[in-house]
Amino acid sequence: MEKTKSFKKLIITIVTLVALTAAIVTAVVVVANNKGGETAGSGESETISESQSATDVVSETETASESESVSETESETETESESESETPNEYESVDVDPSEIKSIGVDENGQVKIGEQGYDSIKGNLVIPDEIGGKDVITLGRNSFQRCKNLISVVLPKNLEVISDYAFSLCEELRSVTMYPGVKSIGGYAFGQCKKLTKIDFKGTVAQWQAIEKDNKWARLSDNIVLYCTDGSLSKGEA
Repeated sequence: MEKTKSFKKLIITIVTLVALTAAIVTAVVVVANNKGGETAGSGESETISESQSATDVVSETETASESESVSETESETETESESESETPNEYESVDVDPSEIKSIGVDENGQVKIGEQGYDSIKGNLVIPDEIGGKDVITLGRNSFQRCKNLISVVLPKNLEVISDYAFSLCEELRSVTMYPGVKSIGGYAFGQCKKLTKIDFKGTVAQWQAIEKDNKWARLSDNIVLYCTDGSLSKGEA
């Protein structure tokens, strides 16, 4: 009987030890798995972070590159504009002899009308006479001074009433125009594409200028004009 009891105790002890051993092994495996998961998660997080960092660097580089490109383009444009404005013209100090004005005719009212001069026929600073042949110069006809690319400045007649379409269009070197308040109408593109035209000296008030009938494209693509009146000045957009 005693041997049987001892044997049972031994069996119970062995079973208990096996159970404890199994429990310990299970616990170790769980801990190991948890640590492995944390390490993998940390690695993935670090990889994502590094990827985001690299993307940010690329994005910043591209933005900086685009910014530099825009700056270079603006700088080149400004340089070209400055170069154009600073380039002197050989006719800047030349006064045009009014006898060079051609195509002079008489309109239906018996008033003088100046017609087309022809490509680049007038060079320098022109003062159009108030009278020709004893009659007032009333009208500048269509295309009258168009493409006179070396016309630098012009003083219009005091009694001028009509500046027709394209009268001074494409005058590349035209810088200033003097005009009197007798003008009643200015046609389309009359001063169109005169890119160096910066000054219209109008010998009347702002109200008199605004009363002139003007085509809405009278100074198309001549964006640097400033109108100087006797009582104030206007930008092209305001004029």
